[in-house]
Amino acid sequence: MEALIFCNKGIEQEAIAEIRSLIGKKAQTSSPGTVSFSASEDELLKLAYMGRTFTNVLRFKVSFKFFDLDSIPPLKVGHDPKKSFRVRCAGDRAFPADELERMIGSAIYKDCGGAKVDLSSPDVSYIAVFSAGTCFLGSDVAGFDISKRDYMVFHRRRTLKPTVAAAAVMKAGWERGILLDPFCNSGTITIEAALMAKNKSPQYYRKRLFQTSPVDPPAVKDDRTVVAVDEEFSAIAASRKNAKVAGVDIQFSRNEVEWLDTKFGNGEVSAIVTYPPNMTSRSDSTRRYRDLFACAKTILDGRMVILTRSGNEVRGAAEGWALESSETVWQGAEDLEMLVFKKLK
Repeated sequence: MEALIFCNKGIEQEAIAEIRSLIGKKAQTSSPGTVSFSASEDELLKLAYMGRTFTNVLRFKVSFKFFDLDSIPPLKVGHDPKKSFRVRCAGDRAFPADELERMIGSAIYKDCGGAKVDLSSPDVSYIAVFSAGTCFLGSDVAGFDISKRDYMVFHRRRTLKPTVAAAAVMKAGWERGILLDPFCNSGTITIEAALMAKNKSPQYYRKRLFQTSPVDPPAVKDDRTVVAVDEEFSAIAASRKNAKVAGVDIQFSRNEVEWLDTKFGNGEVSAIVTYPPNMTSRSDSTRRYRDLFACAKTILDGRMVILTRSGNEVRGAAEGWALESSETVWQGAEDLEMLVFKKLK
């Protein structure tokens, strides 16, 4: 069947790579934040359960050009009138979500000849994704937002979406040794990396919410190590508690970035993935980035992925490093740059 993945804008290529890795299928970007492909029902369930960069996995029903409320056409989605349903909206839209949901829900109701609307526990949940002037409508395989994680119990400022964190880890190409986050904050990046290393579903503790019970993959023996560092004790405490909820093993250390080269040996770290904090002054920010690049030049044997809202300051501090790629990634209304660096030979 035809299917869609809805993800954060800017990480479509990571979502495509994940589809290929999990079910061996080719996919393509349909519009910003939307990826299309073909798959069986079992394959869609596997994607919804094991996917790390996805917000929703949808059975594609119909798409139409959207300009205003009058442009919503009669919708032929083949809904079973014996099953209750609801509609949720996502993506870029100029109209209130509740009004769009009501209009699309009314069109589905008319198409099936009447069906119960259940906003709390429906049999079928439809997602209307608005992107670049097009509405993509599909039924949600999981029935809930799979970008959320149960382990995010202890929050701090600068929360990073787990889907974006997972995409950044994938971008680093981490296949061996140590992955380090020197500004771990709430632990999102390191927890997502540890889940990958264990091949553990990010929905493991929400399995009961799936209408069809998913199957866990076999356990894997992985000798990769995840290290979370931060200069604030409160960040280490929050990260450690979140990691315990997630059921993953991470090494924690309270350390300042300029002393990282005293903790790790020459080339001991295989990947650095991080989301540095915003500093009160530009000079402090520049110093922080220079310290990071200086230590990484000694300890890192691989890529460094930095998520930031201060891309120009990061580039200015990257003397002796090659910028492999730069992409804009969206977290709701907030845009971040995902910068990938590698040391110059």
